[in-house]
Amino acid sequence: MNKIIKNRTKKLLILFVLLISITSVTILLINKITQNSEKTITVNFNDSNLEKIVREKLNKPFGNITSKNMLLITNLDCIPYKIKDLKGLNYAVNLEKLNLINSNINDLSPLASLVNLKSLYLGNLYTANLASLSNLKNLQELYIGSTSVSNTADLCNLKKLRYLHINDAKLEDISHLSNLKFLQKLYISDSKIDNVNSLEALTKLQILDISNTNVSNLAPLSKLTDLNKLNICNTGTPNLIPLSNLKNLQELNISNTNINSIKPLINLTKLQILDMSHTNTADLTPLTKLIHLKKLNINNTNTEDLTPLSNLKDLQELDISNTKTKNITPLNNLTKLQVLNISHTNICNINSLHKLVNLKKLNINYTKLDNIIPVRNLKNLRNLQAENINTNDMSPITYLTNLNELNLSNNRIKDISFLWNIDWLTNLNLSNNMIKDITPIGALTKLEVLNLNNNKIDDITPLVNNLRIGGFKRYLHKNASIMISKNCLDITKGSKTYKNIEELKNSHHINVIY
Repeated sequence: MNKIIKNRTKKLLILFVLLISITSVTILLINKITQNSEKTITVNFNDSNLEKIVREKLNKPFGNITSKNMLLITNLDCIPYKIKDLKGLNYAVNLEKLNLINSNINDLSPLASLVNLKSLYLGNLYTANLASLSNLKNLQELYIGSTSVSNTADLCNLKKLRYLHINDAKLEDISHLSNLKFLQKLYISDSKIDNVNSLEALTKLQILDISNTNVSNLAPLSKLTDLNKLNICNTGTPNLIPLSNLKNLQELNISNTNINSIKPLINLTKLQILDMSHTNTADLTPLTKLIHLKKLNINNTNTEDLTPLSNLKDLQELDISNTKTKNITPLNNLTKLQVLNISHTNICNINSLHKLVNLKKLNINYTKLDNIIPVRNLKNLRNLQAENINTNDMSPITYLTNLNELNLSNNRIKDISFLWNIDWLTNLNLSNNMIKDITPIGALTKLEVLNLNNNKIDDITPLVNNLRIGGFKRYLHKNASIMISKNCLDITKGSKTYKNIEELKNSHHINVIY
């Protein structure tokens, strides 16, 4: 019996020793593997700018940058620098956001390992190969600037994309985009695409920009009812019928297209911004119900009658320049207007404007106005453009004490005493008039840019006095300038005017053009 017990004990001891040996060997192997896996690699960069950005991000101005260091980077913004070579970035495998929008890149291969990227912004690409991006399946935002890419095949597996921007490209084929079912924002303007059939399946799209392309058939867009912003500017679109059901649209740009009717827009009552400039449209009646419009651009259209706009009480910006409009009476109750452009029209009466007291910017260039008396009520005006109008009596402007920018060129003006009270003027254009005495300008101490070209000025002393009391210099910008060419000035060396110019240039660093 004792012999049996001894044998069993011996066997157990042997087994125990074996187990200890195996465990020890296993631990040694694990330690060796772990040491190997934790082995750090010195990261080398070919691009000094990229290395500089990485060092700034890691707060490590000196010493080697290791692969372990690179793991700490989750967000890298390279906007301040132009990066050309991405070598070394491949070790930053925890990167989630990378901005290279100002860079010029030939080789994208270092990006292939950055599988955690969610947001990637690329600038100019000197490659048509996007294969390195094909495995970045966590990408939600992708921006590609100017590129020679002709198709989107390499992007078809990026099914988490919500935002895609491929601009200024040789892009012709977008058929592979049909796989990107979660896309919400798509910008493919300035490309060579001529159809949008593949977009029909992208029913989650909210923003679409296909401007400056060869697209003419909009039928595939008719089912994209979630769209709230659409830009088809400068396309071959002949009609807007496919858009009639896009009732969630809030912004629409149909400028520079071949349309001659906006009737399909009649029920798009959520529209807030509409640009239909440079089209053949004439009838604005379909806009009558679009009472939420805030910005409307109808410049360079065949529009004559503005009556359909009379009920658009929410309008804040309106451009009717270069139209056949003669009567702006329908605008007299649009009291929320802040920006109005009626330039290059045959409008000769602006009495209807006197109630538009919220106007901040008004353009009446090249109109046939008898007078500008109604502008005296527009006390909130900051910018008035009144070049080449049919009157030289500018006295009502004296009431516009909040003006920052004023253009009165080409108006046969002689007397500028109306300027005395306009203390906030920073930009003043009085070129091509008949002005001799510029004394009132001496009081405009906030001026930054002044154009007095082609007048009858023979003394610029008020400009020097202006500087001596704090004008120009105090608000000086690098492009601060005074233009006084084509006047009656004696600019011979040693003359009074010559000395004044030298003081303006040398003592006050003003750019004087004479």
